Amino acid sequence: MTTAKTSAYACAPEDSRASRSTIRPSRGSARVTIIAGTPPREIRLESNLEANVAYIALADRRIADVLEQPPAIDYEDAQGRSRRHTFDFLFTTTEGTRILVAVKPSRRAEAKDLKATLRQIARHIPPSTADKVLLVTEKNFDRDTVHNAKLIHAVRRDPDPDAEAVVITLVDTLNGIITIDDLVKATGIAARAFSACVRLIDREVLIPIGLQRIDYQLRVVRAPTLAQGVAA
Repeated sequence: MTTAKTSAYACAPEDSRASRSTIRPSRGSARVTIIAGTPPREIRLESNLEANVAYIALADRRIADVLEQPPAIDYEDAQGRSRRHTFDFLFTTTEGTRILVAVKPSRRAEAKDLKATLRQIARHIPPSTADKVLLVTEKNFDRDTVHNAKLIHAVRRDPDPDAEAVVITLVDTLNGIITIDDLVKATGIAARAFSACVRLIDREVLIPIGLQRIDYQLRVVRAPTLAQGVAA
C-alpha cells in the first residue's frame, strides 16, 4: 500500500526571528521571504542576493541554524565614533561555530572597503556573540550552486518515502554510475522519482559525479554503505 505524502509545511509558519523589520528595498533589490526550518518559519531577506545566500546555507547540512538580521553590533569606527551595524545573517554550524555574515554586491563592497569595516567591527564582537565574521558577495558562488540549493529546498517540503524506496531499490541492483534520467525512466514514476533523487543527493545517499547542476543529465552513484566500507 502506498503511503500518502505529507508536506513538511502543512502548518502555518512561525514569524521571522529577525531583530528588525526588513527595510524598503532599493532599486535593483527585492524583499524575499523563505519558509524553512523545523518547525517552519519565515526567513525575511532584503535582496535577491541575500535570498541566494540563505538558500545555499539552508541546503548545507553543516549549518544547523540560519538567523537573518541578528541583533546589531555596537562598535567604534577608525575615528573612534560610536557606530552600530546589523549583519545580514548569523549562521550556526552543527559543531557550534557562530558566523556573522555580511552580504553585499562585490562592486559596493569594494567601493566602501567593507572588508576594512568588518575587521574594525570584529574587534568589538564578544566571543559569546560570534566566533568569526564573513563577507559574502556574488563572486562566492555560481548559478549552479544557487539552482541546486533552491531545488533541494523545494523537494524537502514534500517528503515521499515510497518514491525514495523505489529509487534506492533500483540503484542497489546496479553496479556503477547512472544518470538521473535513466533512473527516472527505469522507475516509471516520472517527476516523483526525480524529486526523490534530489532528496537522496541531499542526504548523501546518492553521490553526484562531479560538481554540476542537478538535472536529468547528472550522473550519480550509490554511496557506499557501512558494510561495504568495512569490507573494502
